[in-house]
Amino acid sequence: GGIQVCHPDSLDDRGDVNLNGVSYEIGDAVVFSNYFIYGFSAFTVSIPGQTAATDVNADGLTLTVADLVYLIRVIIGDAVALPRLNPFQGEIAVNAVREDGSVAIMSNAPGEIGGAYLVYQLEEGMTVHNVTAGTGAERMDLMWRVEGNQLRVLIFDIGQNAVAPGEQQLVRIDLSGSGELLRVKSEVVDYQGSPYRVAAKGSLPTSCVLSQNYPNPFNPTTTIGFSLPQASDWMLEIYNVNGSLVRSFSGTADAGNMTVIWDGTAGDGSQ
Repeated sequence: GGIQVCHPDSLDDRGDVNLNGVSYEIGDAVVFSNYFIYGFSAFTVSIPGQTAATDVNADGLTLTVADLVYLIRVIIGDAVALPRLNPFQGEIAVNAVREDGSVAIMSNAPGEIGGAYLVYQLEEGMTVHNVTAGTGAERMDLMWRVEGNQLRVLIFDIGQNAVAPGEQQLVRIDLSGSGELLRVKSEVVDYQGSPYRVAAKGSLPTSCVLSQNYPNPFNPTTTIGFSLPQASDWMLEIYNVNGSLVRSFSGTADAGNMTVIWDGTAGDGSQ
């Protein structure tokens, strides 16, 4: 065994992700984009050195989509290789809409989207058949891979294309099986590589499911949860052991997980 001591300067080749001595070239963008899909196996020279080189926007964070997009901006000449000192405070909404045999990942951004990295957890029995760019990202590049029980999707463009502001369809996922598509990670950045704050739903139901109420037994209230795979009207009815209707709740909601709190009373207010 042994110890190798490295000078910090040897781990600070910003922009030279493939560590070939030339920073900000197309090969750096290729290696970096492969990392998001294949993990550290994409770094074949030096994992610590190549990781350090990915802090392209000098925000102190490595291995982010913000770094990838800013690297591309430098390569094509839209930006200079200088530190970005001010954090970006824009916010973007990301949610998922269930359709027949597919899921559409939607975004609503105040400005252009230069890149996005989305990771979803697949429940047992779910199968992803294909992932394609949505109608709002048709001119963007897309990479995807199912690794274990995770779906990884990377959207970027080695060029000057971007997703327009406003409500856009980013990705369409063709899948089968029941369960939930649970969001694990979501990074979305603007054209210059500045990250948005992502406001996203935690999970996307793929079927209509009634969950076990909690606590059970209860006193005085219990929470009843259920899942809606798409926007719809809903009705929840509670019956006693004799089959008689005790209480009903109804409403309209978007796709997602809903909860109703019941205090044990009947529709007329009696216990």
